[in-house]
Amino acid sequence: MMRRLLLLFALLSLAGCRPEPGAQTPTPSASLSPAERPAVVVRSEAIEKLALELTGKAASPSEMAQAIYSHLTSKMVYSPESTQQGPSVVLREQRGNSKGLAELFHSLATSAGLKSKVVSGQVKTFSGDIREPHYWNAVRLPRGWVYFDVAQGIEADEGQKAVWSEVSPQEMRFTHSAPEFGATPADWKRWPRLLPSFFRAGFKPGPNPLGESKAGVFQLSVEKAEDVSLEGTLVGVDGSDIEGAVQIQQSQGGADVKVYFPSAGDYQLRLWSHSEGASASVFVGSHILKAGEGVALDARPTPSVAVASPSPSTSQPAPVFQPVEGIAQEIQLKAFQLAGHLPTEREKAYALYRYLAETIRYDTDSYYNLENTQYPDQEALAVFRRGNAVCAGYSNLFNEMAKSVGLESEVVEGLIKGSPGTPEDRRLHAWNAVKVDGRWQLLDSTWGAGSVSDKT
Repeated sequence: MMRRLLLLFALLSLAGCRPEPGAQTPTPSASLSPAERPAVVVRSEAIEKLALELTGKAASPSEMAQAIYSHLTSKMVYSPESTQQGPSVVLREQRGNSKGLAELFHSLATSAGLKSKVVSGQVKTFSGDIREPHYWNAVRLPRGWVYFDVAQGIEADEGQKAVWSEVSPQEMRFTHSAPEFGATPADWKRWPRLLPSFFRAGFKPGPNPLGESKAGVFQLSVEKAEDVSLEGTLVGVDGSDIEGAVQIQQSQGGADVKVYFPSAGDYQLRLWSHSEGASASVFVGSHILKAGEGVALDARPTPSVAVASPSPSTSQPAPVFQPVEGIAQEIQLKAFQLAGHLPTEREKAYALYRYLAETIRYDTDSYYNLENTQYPDQEALAVFRRGNAVCAGYSNLFNEMAKSVGLESEVVEGLIKGSPGTPEDRRLHAWNAVKVDGRWQLLDSTWGAGSVSDKT
């Protein structure tokens, strides 16, 4: 009898000091600082086991946080439209929105003994849009609070994922907006989008980070290290570079940027850093500019220094947007944004495949609605605007996006084995063939988007 009482007491004690798997704490107001804001913590067996595997051999809190971040950015899929709930679901499905990914990072970090918080606010995207709400993490290291953005890290190109790890508050505030960063939303929206790589390359904003416009010329000054140079291009609304519109004068401790607008309109200034001895330039930031009546390009003064017109790789010319007849411009611009700067056909095809697989939802409602005799419009533009599709829509949209960046692509229609996989159970399906390095390759972005069961 005594043994049973002791066992019952032990079970009750455990229940009182540790939440049940899947239990969540309320999320408080986003106005609190990272040090004050609690967040969802889930300590399931799977999460604690993974936390131990990832951080067991780490020698410092920084290495522990980096190990968790590296695992999530390499293994997880960022799905902004995902509606899943809780870190355990994100871990099991290997995908999540920014909130789910941040809560999973937080649960792993907390399980490993790190002091971690979830931060919510806004983030600037490459295109200049504002994404909100957006979630990322703050981790307390010996040098203070630093930030990790798993969602941004997943979206980053290979080799650039570390940009969004262990970022200081002073650096994070140029891309992310949260109350603890001290800038009003109106001011923050006007700031240039300076990536953490801008600061790590040895640059600092000048006295006026917004820059200023005088007589149709935009001017911006930055401080820099001696062994790095700043490069830039001006891009129009159609995604094409405006040749020679950016002039940069380098000095020992800084760089003065002048932008000459060809006419009134919206533009994007893109900035790269180039270090001595490096084979490629690194993208470090951008700035959305709205020009009034500008100075004609032929009125520019002749520069006394070389004009910097880089691309991500110094061995490649800057990509130029070339419209394709018969394809909606908004599809072409999105494809160019995703893949126009990539140097190889394989990288272009993969970037477009990943975009479709991660952002277009499978239309389970239409697929399982037996009373429907016709699906919604599966043409590329309709799918692009609607954000969901069945296989025909996926393949049509990939086909047009691929052609928008110069790839040869075709829609393939045929039969596939359905559940349970017997030869008799075959279903109509559509996928793509794309020519990569002279050889036709097959890809299926529908299946890349995941699997369905009944209506889930």
